Amino acid sequence: MTITAIDIIILINFLFFVIAGFNRGFIKQTSTIVGIIFALIIAINNYQALIPYLEERILVSEGMLQFISFTILFILINLFVHLLGFILKKSLDALFLKPIDQAAGAILGVVKGVFVSYFLVLILSHIPYLTVQETLGSSFLALRILDLTPLIQNTLQNIFNP
Repeated sequence: MTITAIDIIILINFLFFVIAGFNRGFIKQTSTIVGIIFALIIAINNYQALIPYLEERILVSEGMLQFISFTILFILINLFVHLLGFILKKSLDALFLKPIDQAAGAILGVVKGVFVSYFLVLILSHIPYLTVQETLGSSFLALRILDLTPLIQNTLQNIFNP
């Protein structure tokens, strides 16, 4: 097996996430992930409460009001969580814990890089194009990643169907 373009893409992707994780730090990366999750949950469950207020001020269709309401809540909650993350990060920096934050960020970057690489290879493996399939078949890293698919599927099945 040789190093293919897919191997290089996987390595670049992986390195990008590790470096970005180190530069951003654990707190900033975690606040981004948590912010998106919280914002989605809160916006999905509460966007309808904002619609009556918007109806009085904006003359658009009901569907557009729903979209605007959802978007406003999503952005506001996400900004709030980011602000909390920023305050926590500055507190850690003031306590000289920045190297720990960066190291933990790099570790989180490794995890994110592995997940993104896994899904990238999984998606590529389902493209019915001979050149892509041949490149995957000769890729050192892609084959190792695809070997994990049954293990991951079984693990997910055990988690969600106990």
